[in-house]
Amino acid sequence: MSTNLIDILGITETHLSVDLPDILIPLYTQYHVFRKDLNRYGGGICLLIKKDLPGVHISRLDIPTEFNRVEILAVDIADRNMTLSLRVIVCYRPRGYDTESNLLLSKALESASSGCASVLLWVI
Repeated sequence: MSTNLIDILGITETHLSVDLPDILIPLYTQYHVFRKDLNRYGGGICLLIKKDLPGVHISRLDIPTEFNRVEILAVDIADRNMTLSLRVIVCYRPRGYDTESNLLLSKALESASSGCASVLLWVI
């Protein structure tokens, strides 16, 4: 990543917490940082989007609180005219998910992807 060839990167198992501000993440100066920290052993997800992408508007999608237990975050990337948009979703499904957790994850993905014609999805 030192040559900044990557425009969008989804990361799971970040092990970040609210005690570590974005400014202390080494790639903070080159990338917009979107995170969902778990504040427990392991976990956490992050999405890095290059700051110098020309002519784009980036905004984080609000995920409904009913999905707080799911490791998911979503960002909309659109051109300045807001005519072309892409929703980028990153989520993590830990081993050992039971049927109820899988169903909640499925509903969260459905909710996050609704209302957008183009979706890029990382599920790990």
